Amino acid sequence: KLSTTIGGTANLDGFFEDDNRYIFVESKCHEPYTAKNVTVSKCYEKLYKYINEQMLGSVHIDMETSKCGRYLNVEYYADGEKLERFDMKQMICHLLGIATGMLKGTLGRKQTDFIYLLYDPTELDIEPDAKEMIDGIYERTCYECNLVDFAELYRVLLNFLLKEKYVDAASDSDIDNMVINFTFALASQEFYPILIS
Repeated sequence: KLSTTIGGTANLDGFFEDDNRYIFVESKCHEPYTAKNVTVSKCYEKLYKYINEQMLGSVHIDMETSKCGRYLNVEYYADGEKLERFDMKQMICHLLGIATGMLKGTLGRKQTDFIYLLYDPTELDIEPDAKEMIDGIYERTCYECNLVDFAELYRVLLNFLLKEKYVDAASDSDIDNMVINFTFALASQEFYPILIS
């Protein structure tokens, strides 16, 4: 569990730490196959506008205030393509949690590896029509994930938190080092053991 500073807590599925690095894991199995109707708290509006300004279209978030005025209905885009399967809302929260830990000092400033463990269903022996649909959704989720430069998104989140909340918690070179020491990997169940060894 990691505080996001902006609102709520990021709950990751896996965590490992040794003297040299952290490994954070988010695992997905059935989630990409369900429809997304994304609403977020209004407290994310300033951050989302900052992401739009800083990422200049490589990541873009369309926002519309809900009728009650307390939420935003959002759509996420990467390189101009709508993210329909990849859970960008959750990923932003996870990266906010890690960035918060780095700036608050609850996490040490060392190598930080994020693994997005997505179950690969392509070897399952299932009915052909269902298999075609499931395999297509899996491939689309991987495609959408690979559109995003997560290191750059992490940099933007660090800079936002530094500007808004943790002023003087890090220098420009500290931020550069945190980004250099950050990796993101999309992994299937087959490749996951290799990444954590």
